[in-house]
Amino acid sequence: MLKRIQKILNIGRFADCHAAGCEFAKETIVFGFNTQGKSTLTAIIRSIQTGNNNILIGRKTFGATSGKNVEIDFEEAGVNDRYIFKNRSWNKANPNILIFDSKFIAENVFDGENITFDQQKNLNKVIIGKKGQDFNDEIITLQKQSDDFANQKGEKTREFTRHFPNLDFAKFKAFSEDSKIDDKLKDKNKEIKFEQEKEDIKKAVKIHIQNVSAFRFPNRDTLAKTLDVKQEEIETHIKSHFSTDESAENFLSEGLDFLKEGPADGSPRTCVFCGQDLGVKAESLVAIYSAFFKGGYEQLQNEVNKAIDHFKGIKFEATLEKIAADLRAKDLDIGLGDEKMADLAELKKQFEKELDKKCDLNYVINFDTFDRLKTGLEKIKADLEELEQKKLNIPSPKTVSVLENEKHTLEITRKRYELAWIKFCDDLETNETEAEKVRNTRELKRKELDEYSSAIFDTHKGIINQLCKEMCADFEVEDFKPLKKIIGRDERIFGIKFFGTHKVSIDNENDETPNFRNTLSESDKRLLAFGFFVSLLAHDRDLDKKVVVFDDPMSSFDSERRRKTVHIITDIACRYKEASGTEKSILPKQKIILTHEDRFAKELARMMPSACTLKIEEYVDHRQKRSKIVHADFTQDFPDDDISHRIEKIKGILDTRTFTTAFEADCREVLEHIFKRKYYLELKTEISHRKSVRTFTTKLTQDRIGGFNDATKSQKFIRLCDDLNIELHDGTTTNSNGDKESILKEFFECLTLI
Repeated sequence: MLKRIQKILNIGRFADCHAAGCEFAKETIVFGFNTQGKSTLTAIIRSIQTGNNNILIGRKTFGATSGKNVEIDFEEAGVNDRYIFKNRSWNKANPNILIFDSKFIAENVFDGENITFDQQKNLNKVIIGKKGQDFNDEIITLQKQSDDFANQKGEKTREFTRHFPNLDFAKFKAFSEDSKIDDKLKDKNKEIKFEQEKEDIKKAVKIHIQNVSAFRFPNRDTLAKTLDVKQEEIETHIKSHFSTDESAENFLSEGLDFLKEGPADGSPRTCVFCGQDLGVKAESLVAIYSAFFKGGYEQLQNEVNKAIDHFKGIKFEATLEKIAADLRAKDLDIGLGDEKMADLAELKKQFEKELDKKCDLNYVINFDTFDRLKTGLEKIKADLEELEQKKLNIPSPKTVSVLENEKHTLEITRKRYELAWIKFCDDLETNETEAEKVRNTRELKRKELDEYSSAIFDTHKGIINQLCKEMCADFEVEDFKPLKKIIGRDERIFGIKFFGTHKVSIDNENDETPNFRNTLSESDKRLLAFGFFVSLLAHDRDLDKKVVVFDDPMSSFDSERRRKTVHIITDIACRYKEASGTEKSILPKQKIILTHEDRFAKELARMMPSACTLKIEEYVDHRQKRSKIVHADFTQDFPDDDISHRIEKIKGILDTRTFTTAFEADCREVLEHIFKRKYYLELKTEISHRKSVRTFTTKLTQDRIGGFNDATKSQKFIRLCDDLNIELHDGTTTNSNGDKESILKEFFECLTLI
């Protein structure tokens, strides 16, 4: 507990306060008039409680040139523990302090005429206490984790959207893996390309059909013709009988034209050159020559040669290669590959070799390779025509847009099962799983907090309303319940009800209807705050570890409430039943009450006879008002009869000749009091105008009342007023000790006269 104040330097009114001899007790009452330093002392204690150095940093004493310094001793189990404020900070803090003051009211209950949501939130926090705050801290931690998971998910979602705009992640994740996805994509690209180039392909295929159709094979019948001529014998004869082969055939052909037909009688013909009879051998040779020159040999030879030349002149390879390359470029296939084209070229080559044998018109050609080649080329034409009819000349089943969408789906499917996106989906799934666990745990904690808070609020409500009843208040608290949303601003944890019937909203600001501002008096508002604080103490099972400070708890209270307030502060305790059923009562470690009400201080001292009584005194140093803490005797400082006390004090100064003590104000107060009581009706007007003894004397003299028409008596009072500077606003009289003694004797003579 707080044991003693060693020093307070340059904090507010305490410029140089050393109160080491003024020890605080378990119950300590500190009296001080307003503005003399009570709030500063409370601020020092609050700074220790919170560890907030700024509370004192801004309270520097006016005119001080040195730094702020505070040393306060706390005592724990007989061991001294010094708290030092130096170099703008405390060496330690003590959270086991509870303070009721205007700051508690402003932060937790109301501020001026309004109750804000922030105050409700603070009060909610205070009421649920450490256990509730532990719940709340866990919830906040869980909420932070939940927010972190949500932020991670949001970041992942934004990353996903950057890669896949307008795609739902759940749909992306649900895509099935496809081992043939690459082949399907390749086929889809072909489909798209085909649809995009369809018109151009139609034109190209039409041209290719025309080019293949342009291939004309020679008449097969022409090549199949033969002529049965013994050509070898002719060649042998020419070589045997002619010196040269040149012109031999012309000579022999012309000779046959001159040869007569054989005689009708069958006799042999004669040679046109020698006239000899043609024998059987010669006739045979003539028959051979006739067959050669007159059987159409030359014509047939020309036809065959022309057909052969035509066939050899067919150049289909280049055309087919162009068709194949064009179809391949357009991803079309009619089976026209390099192997097929090579086979066709080989067939042509083989048939050309067959044609070389036709130099002998008697040779019968084998048309197998010819037919196969022709069939192959016709097949290519048929395939091109089928492609044209069945694929190019029918409406497309799907538009390019549809095909593009299908391709996009295939691409996304392939992307889905890339390693990076597999991990991405796994990470998001893990995130959601962990986030769900955190959310579930958070909701369980919220439920626990709700149940605990509701129970706590119910018990607080009972104590607060009991206190309001004992304090003779016309209102009670209702709808006392914990905040649920915490982050909202439309909740209130309590309402007010007057006379058990009339509800008053605490957040209604319409002055045309009853509300907190226009229905509760200042006394009622402070009583409400006091009730909350007392209820907190009554439920604090660690109260025996706490220093409880009341700073002016009686401010603005009605006189009827003074007595009950004294009783409540005196009897503060936390009473509860243990699990065993044993009733337990816990008292505060220490109570410190600061007040400016003398009667309240005296009543507290009477109810707490063991209490230490101190007071804050004002003094002037270099024309600056300062304060110090000293011991106090409230029975002496605040006598029941103030006037008698003042007379005793003045008499003591005269008897002890301690003229350094000021007495002028006390003399004036005594004289004024007696004049007012004795001559109230005669001086009623002057009293209402706040006049004093000089005016009273003049009035009584003029009206010849109370013997003041006696010039000696009247003059005696006027002279005393001069000596006491009564109603002399520019009076500067300075009296010696001898003069002061004479004045005091004159004062008592005047008391006797009056």
